[in-house]
Amino acid sequence: MTKKLEDISKQLLESEGADLEAIEEELTATLNSIVGSDVSEEVEEYYRFEEEKQWSIFAETDELKLCKPREGDVDEYIKLQRETTLMPSVFKMPGYEDFLKEDFYDEKVFMVIIRKKADDAFVGYCSIKNIKHERWELAIEILKKYQHRGYGRQALAAFMDKVRDCTGVCDFIARVDPENTVSQSMCEALAGVPEKIIEHLLHDQEYMEQYEKENAHEVTDDMRRLAMKFNVAPEKLLTHVLQYRFDMRPGVSELAKLLWQIKDAYWDYVVGVIVYAKKKPERMKIVTEYVKSHMDATTSDIVWFISNQPDFHDDAAPCYEDDEDV
Repeated sequence: MTKKLEDISKQLLESEGADLEAIEEELTATLNSIVGSDVSEEVEEYYRFEEEKQWSIFAETDELKLCKPREGDVDEYIKLQRETTLMPSVFKMPGYEDFLKEDFYDEKVFMVIIRKKADDAFVGYCSIKNIKHERWELAIEILKKYQHRGYGRQALAAFMDKVRDCTGVCDFIARVDPENTVSQSMCEALAGVPEKIIEHLLHDQEYMEQYEKENAHEVTDDMRRLAMKFNVAPEKLLTHVLQYRFDMRPGVSELAKLLWQIKDAYWDYVVGVIVYAKKKPERMKIVTEYVKSHMDATTSDIVWFISNQPDFHDDAAPCYEDDEDV
């Protein structure tokens, strides 16, 4: 669907002899006919991060530091947006870069810049998109030259841990395009659980249903497998985005990190173990201690250990789709 919106904007912006101001008006009118506002309800009382916004370093990993934005970072932010946007033609719209600058400095956003410790290089950013929302949605983007190094996972994990420590908030969400397999893998590596699919940009039900029907042939086998995780019809992924939930309670996040260090770790195993363990504090303690003392174990060893616990069959360790507390 993002490709469809990009096609609309590109056709208008690249038309011969185009008047950019007139094109902007026509583009806005065209998109507004099928695109609605995506504004979640804001709350009156919220954590403002007033002290944290002044810290030179908010959090660290072995390789990265998450820093307060500096003078000049806004230019790097705009370069990053050019590199990662799914709709390149929007940069031809008058005032779009000014809009990005406003977004960068928006008081409703809590943003930190990701830098390499080795040379202080700008890597990307991670943020809470709107601190006034009841549930905090995370955002993270990494320059292409630094992708596929595990920086995103490191940075986002450190960011969530520190935010939890500062605020007590343990529940976060992230929204991901169904085509963005890299971000999906990162969410799963951090034990993010599929929560639901949501409308994003598009809110015209009739248009979405028509689009899904006309473009059903674009559904791939990968999309079908992804749809199964979210328990939705595959064609819905053509018009919706994915929403993952992160449970960052200290015990849960610690166990997730340990489970991913097991040599043959995979996503369903991590989520399944966490679902079982977090139902009771004593389970969490026993499983965490076992994994800590058996880091050379395989996933089969850990599953065998859990299945032999006296209370294993009390709830049959239900799959996450049926677990209201996931």
